[in-house]
Amino acid sequence: MKRFMRLAAIFLVLFLGVSLTSLSVEAESPPPNPIIYIGSVTVGGSIPADSTASRVFHCTEERTQNLRCKTSELGTWVKDELNGDRWICESNCVVAKLGNYVSTGAIIKDGRYTVTVGPRNSAFTGRKITFVFEDLVEAQESDVFLVKTEIQVKPNFDLTFPALPTPTPVPSSTPTMTPMPTATTIPTATTIPTATPESTPTPENLFPLRVSGTVKYLGGEDDPFVGKHLMGRVGSYMSGSVPVAGISKSGNLGVFEGLVINPVNRKFLGKEIHFDFSGIAATSKNPIYLLEDGGDVEIELEVKDDTPTEVPPTEVPPTATMIPATATNIPSTATSVPPVATMVPTVASPMPVPPTAVPTAAPPIPTVNVVSSEAIPQVEDEGGGCNNPSPVSKLTGAANAIMLFGPLLFVGGYRGWRRRKR
Repeated sequence: MKRFMRLAAIFLVLFLGVSLTSLSVEAESPPPNPIIYIGSVTVGGSIPADSTASRVFHCTEERTQNLRCKTSELGTWVKDELNGDRWICESNCVVAKLGNYVSTGAIIKDGRYTVTVGPRNSAFTGRKITFVFEDLVEAQESDVFLVKTEIQVKPNFDLTFPALPTPTPVPSSTPTMTPMPTATTIPTATTIPTATPESTPTPENLFPLRVSGTVKYLGGEDDPFVGKHLMGRVGSYMSGSVPVAGISKSGNLGVFEGLVINPVNRKFLGKEIHFDFSGIAATSKNPIYLLEDGGDVEIELEVKDDTPTEVPPTEVPPTATMIPATATNIPSTATSVPPVATMVPTVASPMPVPPTAVPTAAPPIPTVNVVSSEAIPQVEDEGGGCNNPSPVSKLTGAANAIMLFGPLLFVGGYRGWRRRKR
């Protein structure tokens, strides 16, 4: 029972620890990736007028010290038509609402808009996103906020708004005519012209995007980042290049920073950004798109170098080739001996001389020349015979000995056991 209670207490402590850890992690987790909506806008079946916008900058302590803004404006957006680094929409704006979260107003230009939905935490996951024009009418289209590992871009998300409500006219009181004894000339009311606000032009240029991050090299080079540079491309626009510094003890991982992508022209808005690593494509798991507000972004790139690595030739030692001895047949030659004639002298005598026998010529004796074939040294085959012992390791020798004497030891042990049992 005590053991069961101890295990239950340990399990309870672990459960509470995991629960509290998950709560703290959720509270301290980074904001989820935003969703970018791009498309056309119609209000009451027609294209609305362009938005009016102003250039602003964010007031920080450094800018208060430089007298660009007042201390009372610290932490707010201050208008500056010359040196502002961001545009804000003032009228004819489209905003996205997600619970109590309201996005920055989207600027409408030529009937098109771009709005970014990015709440601070993941508590809004699964909630409905609505789009509102001038805080008066809601679009027929809506979406659901889902957290994903990459920035979501929906380029053809068109919004259809109903017509703006017509303001109800306020009836004015009609004065009662009182008869006057004499006709009095009533002065004519003078129409006071209404001041028409000047529309601020929509920004024509995009703001720069600063990119930093890591590059993972997959290839055969030992030091792949020496003399290599990284650059960005959006359509026909090419950015400047920055060096990539290798991380020590990692080998194939490098870091870069300060890659500025500033195509300026709005025709590049919403297009995908491609990266080049000294002639080799550097890809990202999640595509990066050019946004209107610019800013800073951190990415992870991967480079696959398929260039074959040169392998030095391997020196192959010469192999001795056995040449079999060949016997050369030399035909025997017979040497012919010419016959020798024997001269018989004639003696002058009256007496008859019996005829002298003339020796017959000896037949030719053939001479045989025996030529011995040239002796070619024979190369003995190398290699040990089947019965040639070779050195083995101690472990192999011990195993062989056990296999040899194991049966004898087993029989002896068995007989001793039988004897003790009797």
